[in-house]
Formats: sequence, C-alpha cells, structure tokens
Amino acid sequence: MTNIYAIASAIRYRAILTITLFMLEGAVIHGKGTFHPWSLVGGALALAATYTFASLLNDIADEKADRINLIGHTDRALVRGGATRGRLMGFAVVSAGIALGAGALLGFTGMLVIGASLILFAEYSLPPLRVSYRPLLTPVLLACGYAGVPYVIGTIAAGASLRRADLIIVGGLTFLFASRILLKDFRDRTGDAAVGKPTPLLRYGKRAICRASTACLAVAAVIVSIAFHGDVMLVVGLVPFWCMLAYLEWKVAHARTVLEEVVAVGIGAKVGNGLLLAILGFVLLAAQHAPLDSVVGFTLVVAVPYGWLVRQFSRDSGEFVFGNAQITLALRVKQPEASNRSDLEEHIA
Repeated sequence: MTNIYAIASAIRYRAILTITLFMLEGAVIHGKGTFHPWSLVGGALALAATYTFASLLNDIADEKADRINLIGHTDRALVRGGATRGRLMGFAVVSAGIALGAGALLGFTGMLVIGASLILFAEYSLPPLRVSYRPLLTPVLLACGYAGVPYVIGTIAAGASLRRADLIIVGGLTFLFASRILLKDFRDRTGDAAVGKPTPLLRYGKRAICRASTACLAVAAVIVSIAFHGDVMLVVGLVPFWCMLAYLEWKVAHARTVLEEVVAVGIGAKVGNGLLLAILGFVLLAAQHAPLDSVVGFTLVVAVPYGWLVRQFSRDSGEFVFGNAQITLALRVKQPEASNRSDLEEHIA
C-alpha cells in the first residue's frame, strides 16, 4: 500500500489535466475531430507518465524546501514519510519506461518527442544543468515542456505534421503557460529562500515577476487572436477569459497576504484551463459549421462558471479556502509580502 500511495501522490491530476488540454489543442486543430481516439489515449498516457517522472524527480530534488513549504499537504511521499528517495527514483525510472512505451504507440516521432521531454525534465531537477536553479531558464523550459510538447504530441496523434501556422499557435499557448508558471513560486517562497534556491520570484522580486507574467499574458492574447483571426467568434468568445486572467494578475500584484496571492494564482490556473476548453469547443463547433446560437450557448456554458468563481473571489478574497483547512491555516499565518526588492539575500535573511 505504501508503494501505491507513493506513486499515486506523484500523479497530480490537475497538472495532467492541463497538459492533456494542450495535447487536445494540437489534435483538434489538425484532426477536427476525425482522428482515432486510441491515438489520443496513447498520447495522454505518454504525457501523464512523463509528468509523473518529472514530479518524482522534482520531489527528490526539492525535499528540503518541501518540508518547509508543504505544511498540511499529504501528497508528497517524502515529506510525509511514505517513501524513500531510492524508491521514488525507482518509480521515476518505471514512469519513464511507460512514457516511452506509450510514445512508441504514436510511432518513432512520438517516441522521440517523449524521449526528448524526459531528458528535458531530468535536466530541470538534476545536475549537471539543474535548470530549476537558473531563474531565467526555468519559465522557458517549463512552458515548452508543458505547452509545446503536448501540442506536438496531439498533432502526431491526429496523424498530421506540424505546419508553419503551428508556430504561431504554439507560441501563443507557450506564452499563456509562461504567464502562469511565472507565478508558481509564491507559495514556496519561505522554503526556497531557506535552501538558497534562486527562483525567479526570489531573484527578481514580486513586482518584476507580476509585470513579466502580465506581459506574457498580453502577448499570448495577441498571438492567439492572430492565429485564429479567421474565426471571429473564437476571438470574441475568448475575450471574457483574457479579461478574467488580467484581473487575477492584478489581484496577485496587489495582494497583501500569501493566502490572497496563492488563491489568485490557483483561480488563474482554473480560468486558464477554461480558456483552453473554450478554444477546443470553438474549433470543433467551427468544423461542424454550428449556428450562431449554438456558439453563443457554448460560450455562456463555459465562461459563466469561471466568471462566478472570479466574482466570488473578488468579493471576499480573504475568506477563500485553499485546499484543506490545515493548508489554509498555514498560509494565513504567514506574514504578508512586505517588500518588492529583487535581491535574493534579502529574502534569505
């Protein structure tokens, strides 16, 4: 049971859902719903195993920081004492094998892409490169790994080849994910500073990171609009999502407590997934030549729940619950962010 729990704890379904959505973007844009579903199953399995591999290596590399950052969390086997480092490394090797095997179902190219992504994620957490300690490279590598690679796998699953136009779409999706990943370190500030991990947030400060994240979001909105300029309904239908994401960026930048920052980042991740779902739906509706009322109805069904969530958060952000009660309490007792200075030594001190 301990082994099963250790493996299960590394399968973070929210992140796997996100990369699966990026994969579906590539598949739907090329296949228009005509691809064989089993090819998508193989691609999804390969990506899920790849992400599990990456998560296990990251858990091993960040064990000391996680013991400080993840108070109240039960999904880290090392932190809660459910597994050893050697056992997790063994699970990582098994995950890599599953990823390559599933990638082989997509052909040589699919296996090659999955193999390259495994190397990419290994270099993120492990020496000699250990990209997670290189603040300028971290968001670039993660955005390519979690947005670009799944899109390529989706394209392969649809039996298609990448076109020049895909560079624009992938660019927009990569900037979208970069805007999200730049904000990932707010919860982990204390532990990262304690172990001397130079994350972008600690190296450059909150103000710079929020500005960079907002800039990536703006670039993503422009690029995606250009990529789908021929589909006016898609471009217009995504406007509510871009507005919600911009508002949440503002909330992160002006948050006075760690809890407000983390919740705003978390809701932004949910809205980002909603945007990806909206793109999928619009592309499929366009392929079926759906009437205007169907498109409007779909827009409302997807956008309204996210709009309600953002509205509730904006009304009383301090009362929002993040995870279980223990996690929320741990975040509430942390000190408010008092400075935006960019030197790492200040945060470590």
